[in-house]
Amino acid sequence: FPGAKEFQWTLQTPEGPRRFEITGPFESDDGDVLTGWALDGRGIVLKPQFEVADHLREGRLVPVATATPPLPIQLSALSQHRRLKDPKVQLFTDFMAAQIRDDLRKAAAA
Repeated sequence: FPGAKEFQWTLQTPEGPRRFEITGPFESDDGDVLTGWALDGRGIVLKPQFEVADHLREGRLVPVATATPPLPIQLSALSQHRRLKDPKVQLFTDFMAAQIRDDLRKAAAA
């Protein structure tokens, strides 16, 4: 779909947030496939740092366009209201939030 958000990156520029249209010979909605293509030298990808921290640390990937980073995003988990929520769902949500916080902390330290 021309103009779809998947084919635009919104980056922070000195003039404020700006959208850039992205084109190329490859297209995927699978983050691991995108990372693999970048590792194979087939282009650049916009990925959360914690997902590629090991590759960055080991020099297999390098940051580009560091002067125009992507806008921060918020991760959310949607579920039923507390009164109706299964305790297992809350336990899983709490576990995932802790894991993500830990991964972000590790990525920031790297």
